[in-house]
Amino acid sequence: MRITPMMRKLIRRKLRRDAPEPGQGELNIVPFLDIVVNLMLFLMATTSAVLSISQVEAQLPGYGPRHGRHALALAVVVADEAILVRGRDVDPIRIARRADGYDFDALTRAAESVKLRFPDEHEVTVSADPGVPYEDVIRAMDALRRSPSGALFPDVLVAAGVR
Repeated sequence: MRITPMMRKLIRRKLRRDAPEPGQGELNIVPFLDIVVNLMLFLMATTSAVLSISQVEAQLPGYGPRHGRHALALAVVVADEAILVRGRDVDPIRIARRADGYDFDALTRAAESVKLRFPDEHEVTVSADPGVPYEDVIRAMDALRRSPSGALFPDVLVAAGVR
């Protein structure tokens, strides 16, 4: 079959209409913007929910002439193998870790016995070994703050995990 000049002209015209020249095509960004807006909404909702749940009020211990050392200086160390409670004028207390985890009830009882001897003290410094899970440190802080009989050491200070 032979292509005549008229057919060639029609083919060229048809090809020019179907394929846009480079740089003249349209880019539809509506689906992209829809996805971005949805992602931003989910990110903001998740961030506000997480921030309201995961707040733990803690303070770093202060040392020096301005802060003054307390008479008790109670310190609790959550170690891999046990929880250690010590302070000035307090016999060291070691609460061994059980097979199912730390005994936080025993920690509360130890804090109650220390509180009976020092009723005016409100501070305790908590530190942990690097391998201790974060949840166990928070549980130790909770066990030191309150007991069923009332407040124990509500001012919990956080220190580096150094013994």
